[in-house]
Amino acid sequence: MLGFVIMVGGAYRFTGNAFKRWNVYALFGFASVWAVAMLLMPHYSFASFFLIMALRTVLFVWAGCMMLKFTPSNRTAGRRLAGWSLIAWGVYVLLFPFFFQFPSLIHPAFGFLVGFHVLAALGLVVLVVERVRVRAEDSEDHARRLEGFLPICSHCKKIRDDNDIWQPIESYIRDRSDAEFSHGICPECLKVHYPEFNLKT
Repeated sequence: MLGFVIMVGGAYRFTGNAFKRWNVYALFGFASVWAVAMLLMPHYSFASFFLIMALRTVLFVWAGCMMLKFTPSNRTAGRRLAGWSLIAWGVYVLLFPFFFQFPSLIHPAFGFLVGFHVLAALGLVVLVVERVRVRAEDSEDHARRLEGFLPICSHCKKIRDDNDIWQPIESYIRDRSDAEFSHGICPECLKVHYPEFNLKT
């Protein structure tokens, strides 16, 4: 049960929620119900087992709903797979004790249980991969922005890069951004360098 609580706590933090006071109360409540179920296990095995599975159902459905509701929409594949797998796993866990009443269904029941484990784990892995991809894209966008002080020649306007190489400003900016250049001539330079083309108004 501790592992499942940690999993839900991880999902809670992964979706951007901060721990609050009510989380401590909820954890205490889950621990209390689990302890009661364990104490009753020798006398009321089926009821205790069902109560423990009901606790797991609440944890899984809660984690799945958090995944579907609070995860940003740009990570849809992992979010949907993880969220719906956790919800399906939670509902199945609630039905799982009833399969023990039918010996022929026990082995298929365990097979389905493992399948839900794998689906939920795969969804969480995809969600983590999507988060890493989004962070990498954000870092790439950040790296493409020109920031800080740029040493530039006051005469020819070349810029010195990190390797102490002076480059034309067009090359420097083109290598570090998505900008493209289209050359023209400003009116002041037209007057100085090409006075014959300067149209007087």
